[in-house]
Amino acid sequence: MKKLILILTLSISCAFSQHDNRGEKSVFTRNSAPFYADAFFLPVINQDSLLMPVFFKISNEVLSFSKIENPQNHVQFKTIPSIEIVLTDTEGIIRKRVHWEDTIIVDSFEKTISKTDFVTGYTVIKVLNDKLRLSVSLNNNEELAINKILLDYEKHTDNILLSKPFFMYETDINSNKYFKSFILKDGIDFGAKNTSLFFYDLSPNANNGYNFTLEKITDKNAKLDWKSQISLSGKFEMIGNAELNILKLLDKQNYIQLKKNNPDYKYKLYSVSLPVEQMYPGLYRITIHKDNSTDKMIYEFNIYWREMPLSFSNVDYICEMMFNLLNDKEYDELHSGNDQKIFNKILEYWQKKDPTPETAFNEAMNTFFKRVDYALTNFKTFSVRDGAKSDRGKIYILNGQATTIDKKFEGAKSYEVWRYINIKKEYIFDQISNGVFKLTKINSIE
Repeated sequence: MKKLILILTLSISCAFSQHDNRGEKSVFTRNSAPFYADAFFLPVINQDSLLMPVFFKISNEVLSFSKIENPQNHVQFKTIPSIEIVLTDTEGIIRKRVHWEDTIIVDSFEKTISKTDFVTGYTVIKVLNDKLRLSVSLNNNEELAINKILLDYEKHTDNILLSKPFFMYETDINSNKYFKSFILKDGIDFGAKNTSLFFYDLSPNANNGYNFTLEKITDKNAKLDWKSQISLSGKFEMIGNAELNILKLLDKQNYIQLKKNNPDYKYKLYSVSLPVEQMYPGLYRITIHKDNSTDKMIYEFNIYWREMPLSFSNVDYICEMMFNLLNDKEYDELHSGNDQKIFNKILEYWQKKDPTPETAFNEAMNTFFKRVDYALTNFKTFSVRDGAKSDRGKIYILNGQATTIDKKFEGAKSYEVWRYINIKKEYIFDQISNGVFKLTKINSIE
């Protein structure tokens, strides 16, 4: 079987570069969480208070939907997600409790169990500018928390009086400029674009200048390190007296506009565009320096690969899945050393196949392991528990979704014919037992 599969590796680069995703199926396993929350801490006219927009994002898979029928007898599904936000002080005393609900309707059963469709929402709370803990909970029908996220805010008491930094990425809708939150606690999505870091100077009517240094640091809690380095410095742009205006547009997503030059708003907003396209997953530190001063603020944040394929979480399994891309010597070399050394060699291998080497996100690697995720679940049988190791799974991983799949029956024999127009090949899989298919023939097609 190794010899048969090795023939296919000659076309792998062609499949990555020419595959047009026609008919590509959704990945049914993922490595991300079903519930996210984040909060901005913004100044208001009263310096002793903060305005706190709290954003949340909920995967449909964890919500309870019920079937409804509209007047046209069209079946739809409804859910009412319930969010509870609790603010406590340093003594653990509850200072504020806020509930949020919304009615969500989807038009198919598939969307009710989707891991990749999300409900987003937000609420705005006014709080005292002091140390506090924010608990954001997703509740079930009995108002019991099924997911909880903790966000901490600590008032800065040193000489540099700035709001907690926050991230937004820019998007255009009908030629209008908007921003969106990642809804990711102290983090940015790996592969993001057009991302900036913002903060407010909490000193009214101040015209201070600020510069920064940015570096990647070691995360002692991480099992593996991407070993990438970045070190840069620059100056923040003063946007001016600008408030954030949160909108929910027709697509029911949350968008943010900057309301500039408000004479009644006394606080200056600052921003800097970050080179996130060149930043790998890991922990980063940005130090904000006040011009002509020794005052500074240090802020640490993460680049998260939120949609990292599940199959990319274990180096031994990664190597196993790459077995059919390598000869025996290459495989033995790849799979030697400790986990960190193996991981470094895995990244080096895929860097050579990256279609966009000028960015950190590797589309070829991502595509390959997303296919592994799909094959793992969708081609498993009672006898082959890992579908990625089945014959159909291996072909799917190497070439992606077939252009056409025909199921054939000839007497007691049944088989599948997978045709790939882009690489001009046809694969015949004979069914040898219930649900088990064996690759028996590869044909060239015109």
